[in-house]
Amino acid sequence: MEPESKLKKILFWNLGIYFTISLLEILAVKLLSTEGDGNYLGVFYMIFSAMSFILQIGINFILAAYYFIKDIKDLGKSFLVSAFVILLIGFPLCFGGLLLGI
Repeated sequence: MEPESKLKKILFWNLGIYFTISLLEILAVKLLSTEGDGNYLGVFYMIFSAMSFILQIGINFILAAYYFIKDIKDLGKSFLVSAFVILLIGFPLCFGGLLLGI
C-alpha cells in the first residue's frame, strides 16, 4: 500500500470518528437540555468536545510514536498529520458550540 493511500485512509477514519463523536455529543446535549438553561449547554458541550478531541489527538500521537519506534515511518507520519488535522478542526468545533449556545 502506498504511503499516500495510508494517509488518506487514516485521515478518513479519524475524521469519521471525530465527526461521529461530535454529532453524538450535540445530540446528548440537546436531549439533556431543558428550558432556561442559558448558555450552560454551550459550556457542557465545550467540555465534552474538548475531552473527546484531546483523547483522539493523544491516541494519534501514541500511535505515531509507536510506529516511529517500530521504524514504520509512513504510518507514523500519517498519524501525526491526522493528529494535527483533528487539532485544527477540534478547536473551532469545540468553541463553536460555546458561541452558538448549543
